[in-house]
Amino acid sequence: MIKIIFQDSQDELVKAAGSLSCLFEGDRHIKSAASDAFSADLMRKHVPKDDKHFGIHLIAMGSQEKYGYNRNGDGWPEDGLKTRHNTFVSHGHLFREHKNTDPKFKVGDVKASAYNDKMGRVELIVWGDKDKAPDMYEKAASGKPLSFSMSAKVPYDVCSICANKAKGSSKYCSHLKESMCQYLPKFKKFAFAENPTPTFFDISEVKNPADRIAHFIEYQMTKAASATAFQYSDILAQAEGVSIPDTNVGCVDLLKQAMLTRLAETEQYVRAAINGDDIGTDAKAAFFKEAVTRAFEPQDITEAEMSIIRATEPGYLFAGLAKRATVLPFEAFVSYVTGNSIDQVYADPMVKQAKGLLPTVFQQMLNSESDPVLEDLFEPDFSKFSSGDPVDKVMDQVADRHSVNPQVAKTRIMKITVQRGSDLPMPVKSASMSDAVEEARKLSRAYGFYKVSFCVAAEQVLNETFVDEPVRLLVSYQHVI
Repeated sequence: MIKIIFQDSQDELVKAAGSLSCLFEGDRHIKSAASDAFSADLMRKHVPKDDKHFGIHLIAMGSQEKYGYNRNGDGWPEDGLKTRHNTFVSHGHLFREHKNTDPKFKVGDVKASAYNDKMGRVELIVWGDKDKAPDMYEKAASGKPLSFSMSAKVPYDVCSICANKAKGSSKYCSHLKESMCQYLPKFKKFAFAENPTPTFFDISEVKNPADRIAHFIEYQMTKAASATAFQYSDILAQAEGVSIPDTNVGCVDLLKQAMLTRLAETEQYVRAAINGDDIGTDAKAAFFKEAVTRAFEPQDITEAEMSIIRATEPGYLFAGLAKRATVLPFEAFVSYVTGNSIDQVYADPMVKQAKGLLPTVFQQMLNSESDPVLEDLFEPDFSKFSSGDPVDKVMDQVADRHSVNPQVAKTRIMKITVQRGSDLPMPVKSASMSDAVEEARKLSRAYGFYKVSFCVAAEQVLNETFVDEPVRLLVSYQHVI
């Protein structure tokens, strides 16, 4: 579901903050624009480096714990804002009037985001283009208030009363349909919609809020089927014409969804090659035949190494492996998430069944309902850096054998070719159906989400174009052997 959030829709936030946006450029206005989240020194790092752009420090939204729900009945839990505010930067741009169907329509970019723990709110630094938004700049420079609203994609929202999950306001329970923003004495709670896992993809400068209300009323009068006395934020988004793909399959995070789509396309190519289809003789086919199929040696992570890996905090492990362009092979991944030894993993029929699902896991994920909880389990934490401890040494050793950096992989090819020959392995066959089939499916999907998270993280820490075609071939092929 797509929702719109108006910057000034939380009355308590407006009272606490006073001004919701502040212009800064050069070294001017730095002190007045700074906050607990963006110090004066940090603000200076984000000052536009040229005369073409202007900076705006703005308060986007507050947590429901601190400020309650907004006038459209939406609450934004603190945990979700803390973990998802960065999607403003990774997915968002500055637009006018939510004309966000193509980045070419942008009038600026979101340069930084932060969650202000003390004030319980999300703050952003955006750069506007003076040529594309001269009136916005003039308005800000003259001290006149600017109005902003944000767009977010949520897989569902949750009723604060009965915890019903809804993928749109048409699916709301009676509490939200009949009593939105009202106190229900029976439950001793207010009824509102909680949005735990938002992905923010747009911030727009908009007209006077009164104009937006008039626009919404006009929209409702022409859309009888969606007419309602309450201004639900997903209906508001329709009225504003916000139109990114609103599906509930694959990944909730738009960046991960794009990566999953690319991996699924590569996966089809890999399966075709392994099944004996003619993949031609171009450079891609040559790389696959001569490098990809000889790049990995299965069953080569020892129990001694795994015992150290299993004791490592997930955020640190996933960050360390991403920095080394290294993906855990499936059995090692299962050993890590289950706590079982390598021998136990290889002997488990359910694991064998799960591995049988891997050759099509990316395609299956694209066609399956999104799972934001599972999707977020494998996030790296790049804030934790150290060197020399046992886990770093083990990660270096694993990287020697499982890096998907093509240059590193090529150094392994000759040795592995001599050891096991040059035949392409056939796809792993699915184990017979059993009572454990659902657990096997979950395990294979978890590995798929892990690989998607790895690819996104690798592009963040190594190079924004690191996951090119050769890397995707290595990532997709690795789980077939």
